[in-house]
Amino acid sequence: MKRTTTPGFFDSPDTHIGVRKCRKKYPTPEKIVVMGDSITWGYYKQYEDHPYPLYLAAKFPVRHGKFINKGFGGNQTSQMLLRFQKDVVNRNPGYVIIQGGSNDIRKGVSL
Repeated sequence: MKRTTTPGFFDSPDTHIGVRKCRKKYPTPEKIVVMGDSITWGYYKQYEDHPYPLYLAAKFPVRHGKFINKGFGGNQTSQMLLRFQKDVVNRNPGYVIIQGGSNDIRKGVSL
């Protein structure tokens, strides 16, 4: 397995196989919105030059489109839900990747 410069969620060989199969089955969209909190936005020092959407764009190039970073530091999932229409639905993306819950856990939000 080839190691990337930025540790990520796609380091598993099984995931890469799944992505290749998915690429064959589904066309590449023009826009992919990546919604989340500070982890998506790129808050942490080791990720500030490589926020999650930039990592995805490098790992999985979109031929005629782009990854749109809609990560906001400190957001809880309830706040993400409030901005979902404006940040995701109104942009009419082909795909959406959502990363959330870290701040809910940190702030003790119960299910």
